[in-house]
Amino acid sequence: MRPLLASLLAVCCLACSSPTPTAAVADALAGDAGADVAVTDTGAAPDCAAINATLAAQTGILPGRACTAVVRLAVDTLAPDGWNFVCGAPKALTETDARAAATAGLPAGTPGPGTRVSAASPTDVYVYRQEPTDFGSFSVVAAQSGLLVLGSNLGYSAAAATYFPATWRAASELGVGCGTEKASVTTHVYDTAPDSFPATQAETDAAIAAVRATALWNAIVPMEVALVRLQFSVDGSSKATSKAQWYVIFGTGLGG
Repeated sequence: MRPLLASLLAVCCLACSSPTPTAAVADALAGDAGADVAVTDTGAAPDCAAINATLAAQTGILPGRACTAVVRLAVDTLAPDGWNFVCGAPKALTETDARAAATAGLPAGTPGPGTRVSAASPTDVYVYRQEPTDFGSFSVVAAQSGLLVLGSNLGYSAAAATYFPATWRAASELGVGCGTEKASVTTHVYDTAPDSFPATQAETDAAIAAVRATALWNAIVPMEVALVRLQFSVDGSSKATSKAQWYVIFGTGLGG
């Protein structure tokens, strides 16, 4: 058996043996950037069946589990260049709960979480933004589990200053080229500089297409997608530029 397939199937079997992982187990998976899936980029076509199975076991719908993934896209190409996921027990989340989770995730000395910029009772993610004076913050909390998904400082180098996830899993785990076309999804765009350099429809379409082409899309089968666009600043000031980093965030919804 090829090493890649053997490694992936081993991980899949391990994940399947625990159908209702605790949040601690899921956090360990998410924080151990790529250690549990050894993928070597040989230039060969990915083994889509094995990658699909692995990602479905890690992030797909299971009773008592709700998972949300975030895929980071490269600034210049919009190709996936890292990803992470968090899983927890499904819960009925209030805005107070979500704000508390965003606050708890802030590093010491980071202001926030600030103003909620998502819907009052979203079904995908709660999003908060602390407007930067010298510094600010941007927080995304999964509506289905109440777990922090993405956290970033805003200010001098916003797009480069993500503090959560602390580590990113390798994009090679995603099975780029393994995705299948599915029906359109509801999309919410959160742009940190819409007045200066607004995101274009072509950019949002390209961001979704980049992740739709991966096996992760097959595993989670999203109904809603949150697109976060964080601008870089220029010359050490808080003035935004057109250079930005995109994050594509989506979840499984409630487990059975």
